[in-house]
Amino acid sequence: MPGTPLDLGLVLGPLRRGPGDPTFRATPDGSVWRTCRTPAGPGTLRVALRDGAVRG
Repeated sequence: MPGTPLDLGLVLGPLRRGPGDPTFRATPDGSVWRTCRTPAGPGTLRVALRDGAVRG
């Protein structure tokens, strides 16, 4: 919902498979890094909040 505060950790946290999951990392700036396998090969995504918008 636009204009509503968003916590990326709460939104993306359910994708994490335990505290040692090597495919999910949250950084001190609040960004979340996520890796996965796709039909085209491995993929990496960084999701961050910047100026009130989600960037990824």
